[in-house]
Amino acid sequence: MWANCAAGAIRMARRRGPPVLEPNTARGERNMLVLSRQRDESIIIGDNVVVTVVDVRGDRVRLGIEAPREISVHRREVYEAIQRENRQAAQIQPDEARQIPDGAKPSG
Repeated sequence: MWANCAAGAIRMARRRGPPVLEPNTARGERNMLVLSRQRDESIIIGDNVVVTVVDVRGDRVRLGIEAPREISVHRREVYEAIQRENRQAAQIQPDEARQIPDGAKPSG
Protein backbone atom coordinates (compact mmCIF):
# COMPACT_ATOMS: atom_id res chain seq x y z
CA MET A 1 0.00 0.00 0.00
CA TRP A 2 1.35 3.44 -0.92
CA ALA A 3 0.46 6.66 0.86
CA ASN A 4 1.06 10.05 -0.69
CA CYS A 5 1.91 12.94 1.59
CA ALA A 6 3.56 16.34 1.43
CA ALA A 7 6.96 14.75 2.00
CA GLY A 8 6.47 12.28 -0.84
CA ALA A 9 5.26 8.76 -1.39
CA ILE A 10 5.98 6.05 1.15
CA ARG A 11 5.22 2.38 1.21
CA MET A 12 3.60 1.07 4.34
CA ALA A 13 4.23 -2.63 4.78
CA ARG A 14 1.33 -4.61 6.24
CA ARG A 15 2.73 -6.73 9.06
CA ARG A 16 1.91 -7.56 12.62
CA GLY A 17 3.14 -4.97 15.08
CA PRO A 18 3.82 -1.30 14.44
CA PRO A 19 3.65 0.09 10.89
CA VAL A 20 6.92 -0.11 9.00
CA LEU A 21 7.80 2.68 6.61
CA GLU A 22 9.86 2.06 3.53
CA PRO A 23 11.07 5.34 2.03
CA ASN A 24 11.02 6.01 -1.67
CA THR A 25 14.77 6.61 -1.55
CA ALA A 26 15.12 6.73 -5.31
CA ARG A 27 13.87 10.32 -5.10
CA GLY A 28 15.49 11.08 -1.72
CA GLU A 29 12.17 11.63 0.03
CA ARG A 30 11.59 11.59 3.77
CA ASN A 31 9.28 9.25 5.63
CA MET A 32 5.92 10.35 6.96
CA LEU A 33 3.71 8.05 8.94
CA VAL A 34 0.06 8.96 8.41
CA LEU A 35 -2.27 7.92 11.23
CA SER A 36 -6.00 8.34 11.72
CA ARG A 37 -7.10 9.46 15.18
CA GLN A 38 -10.43 10.57 16.54
CA ARG A 39 -11.17 13.14 19.21
CA ASP A 40 -9.56 12.29 22.57
CA GLU A 41 -7.24 9.72 20.96
CA SER A 42 -3.46 10.10 21.15
CA ILE A 43 -0.17 9.08 19.61
CA ILE A 44 3.10 8.76 21.48
CA ILE A 45 6.41 9.97 20.05
CA GLY A 46 9.46 8.43 21.63
CA ASP A 47 9.03 7.79 25.34
CA ASN A 48 7.88 11.19 26.50
CA VAL A 49 5.82 13.12 23.95
CA VAL A 50 2.06 12.59 23.70
CA VAL A 51 -0.03 14.26 20.98
CA THR A 52 -3.79 14.17 21.58
CA VAL A 53 -6.60 15.22 19.23
CA VAL A 54 -8.52 17.70 21.40
CA ASP A 55 -11.14 18.88 18.91
CA VAL A 56 -12.10 18.60 15.24
CA ARG A 57 -14.24 21.27 13.57
CA GLY A 58 -14.53 21.21 9.81
CA ASP A 59 -11.02 21.30 8.37
CA ARG A 60 -9.42 22.47 11.66
CA VAL A 61 -7.90 20.07 14.17
CA ARG A 62 -6.83 21.16 17.66
CA LEU A 63 -3.96 19.16 19.12
CA GLY A 64 -2.76 18.94 22.69
CA ILE A 65 0.94 18.21 23.12
CA GLU A 66 2.47 16.92 26.34
CA ALA A 67 6.26 17.12 26.30
CA PRO A 68 9.07 17.75 28.78
CA ARG A 69 10.07 21.40 29.15
CA GLU A 70 13.44 20.76 27.49
CA ILE A 71 11.70 19.81 24.22
CA SER A 72 10.59 22.85 22.22
CA VAL A 73 7.27 22.60 20.46
CA HIS A 74 6.35 25.17 17.80
CA ARG A 75 3.98 25.50 14.89
CA ARG A 76 6.00 25.09 11.69
CA GLU A 77 5.67 28.74 10.63
CA VAL A 78 6.90 29.91 14.05
CA TYR A 79 9.82 27.46 13.95
CA GLU A 80 10.81 28.66 10.47
CA ALA A 81 10.65 32.31 11.61
CA ILE A 82 12.92 31.51 14.57
CA GLN A 83 15.39 29.76 12.27
CA ARG A 84 15.36 32.73 9.86
CA GLU A 85 16.03 35.17 12.72
CA ASN A 86 18.86 32.98 14.03
CA ARG A 87 20.49 32.85 10.58
CA GLN A 88 20.24 36.64 10.25
CA ALA A 89 21.66 37.18 13.75
CA ALA A 90 24.57 34.86 12.96
CA GLN A 91 25.49 37.05 9.98
CA ILE A 92 25.84 40.27 12.01
CA GLN A 93 29.39 41.56 11.98
CA PRO A 94 31.06 42.52 15.29
CA ASP A 95 30.98 46.26 14.36
CA GLU A 96 27.23 46.07 13.73
CA ALA A 97 26.66 44.23 17.01
CA ARG A 98 28.41 47.05 18.94
CA GLN A 99 25.90 49.52 17.49
CA ILE A 100 22.92 47.65 18.99
CA PRO A 101 21.99 49.33 22.30
CA ASP A 102 21.76 47.12 25.41
CA GLY A 103 18.22 45.79 25.93
CA ALA A 104 17.23 46.63 22.33
CA LYS A 105 14.15 44.85 21.10
CA PRO A 106 14.31 43.13 17.70
CA SER A 107 12.38 44.83 14.92
CA GLY A 108 9.59 43.05 13.08
